Amino acid sequence: MLWIRLFLSCLLFESVTGSLAWAAIECRKRLQGEKDYFFALAVRKAALLLYAVPVTFLYAYLSRIGFRPLRGYYVIKGEFVSGMVPGMYPFFGVLGILWAGGVLAALYRNLRKSTTLARRLKKNREVRCKDSRKVFREYQERFPKARIFLYENRTLCSPVSVRRGRKYMILLPEKTYTEKELRMILEHEVNHIISGDLRWRMFGVVMMCVHWFNPVVYRQFQDLIYYQEVMCDLQSSMEKPWYTRKEYAMLLAVQADPDLYLPHASAFAQKNKDMIRRIEIMVKIKQFERTKNRVIAAGCACLLGISLIPSVAFASAGAKLQEAWLHAGETEIEDEPQDWGDESLEEHGMDDGSVVEIYASDAGNTNKRSSVFVETVSKKTRLILNTVQMSKGDTIIISAKCSDKNITYRIGIKNNDTNTYTWIEGEGDLTHTFTIKTSGSYSTYVEDCSSQSMDVEGSVVY
Repeated sequence: MLWIRLFLSCLLFESVTGSLAWAAIECRKRLQGEKDYFFALAVRKAALLLYAVPVTFLYAYLSRIGFRPLRGYYVIKGEFVSGMVPGMYPFFGVLGILWAGGVLAALYRNLRKSTTLARRLKKNREVRCKDSRKVFREYQERFPKARIFLYENRTLCSPVSVRRGRKYMILLPEKTYTEKELRMILEHEVNHIISGDLRWRMFGVVMMCVHWFNPVVYRQFQDLIYYQEVMCDLQSSMEKPWYTRKEYAMLLAVQADPDLYLPHASAFAQKNKDMIRRIEIMVKIKQFERTKNRVIAAGCACLLGISLIPSVAFASAGAKLQEAWLHAGETEIEDEPQDWGDESLEEHGMDDGSVVEIYASDAGNTNKRSSVFVETVSKKTRLILNTVQMSKGDTIIISAKCSDKNITYRIGIKNNDTNTYTWIEGEGDLTHTFTIKTSGSYSTYVEDCSSQSMDVEGSVVY
């Protein structure tokens, strides 16, 4: 259950980070307008990546783990990292079930779309027109590493590019295209393939499945698709020797709206209002210029700074709230009366030789019915305190206190006749009543389970 709590916290923190990045992009768009569409697409990809990179979660997690250089060990400073109380189990259990149910529902919807696409791909057949095959071979020669194939499909009413594994397919409806129209379509779809747009769309689908509870991620995915199409239009229509921008816009305008949003696919046509906006952008942009990489890097860095500062504060506040909940639950547990004789806390075993066993200076005194000890116990060492003859039904009460709350240690008894051990394990203050099951010689002990020595004090009452 601890891992469910941490995983859901990570999802929430990263969902907030991605949403803040999208909000920053939208504010810039409304204040300054959109002029550089290459830059606009790049920052939207960076914003979508923030849903998968756990920056804020790692900050909240790692800031609660300290390192002591003198002794060389790690110390958990916050309950957020490793704490759980009973009150959290039903809450995070229900949240985990709801999240898993949403993921399964989203996967089912995408599986149905993938099945629809697979059925359509079965209708593919080789392009019959020799002129179309000749034009397509030019693109295959220009991009030999892209593994592009051209097919006809009678179930389509608009050109589509599809990614299946490492293979890319450009699908044409079963109708006759002029050489000019075919070049427009191939330029557009090949630009999608070369730019890796289909991989980014699959990444967006995965993020929508994982963060299905966040409505902003759906809007971001729609923006990603829209700006991918705008970029392809600008790259495909500017300064081409085979056709003009006006002819390209006319081809866009007559495309149907097949609503072909499917995983692994990119349709040439979109909704009518989006097609109009794409044509208007082509009319306004006189010349396409690719933004320099350093400008894109600077813009993405600014976006990260703007979005991460408030999201880090949110993650820290969320971690502190959970720690407060954990602390309140632990306080309630501590206020309950402790049953020192609860045998369900006891563990039993034999000596496996991994622990060094030594005797305290007064360990040989078998007549004492009580004793007080103040000792320093080395790492991986069992310190024998007293050895006393006991009868069945007798009890031994051991109380111990370790000054370092982060050290795990044991208090227990050893049956010298059978060489078996009974103990309880914990940190800080430990008190337990051991009930003797069989008569014999018994030794009491304190055992250091950590990788460093500890100072311990306490008492034994027989």
